[in-house]
Amino acid sequence: MTQGTINTSERQAELYKQDAQSALDILIADHIKAFMEMNPHGVDMLEAITPTKLGPR
Repeated sequence: MTQGTINTSERQAELYKQDAQSALDILIADHIKAFMEMNPHGVDMLEAITPTKLGPR
């Protein structure tokens, strides 16, 4: 395997990792949004345990 192939493979692996993380972030955000819509009083609990922004109420 040549150096160029290794670098390309590593770059492709990094892109797959970023895509997977983005998909996971979207899935988590969708679940949080659905939870907040079903249980508006649970927002305070989610904010207490989630260090990220949950968006506007």
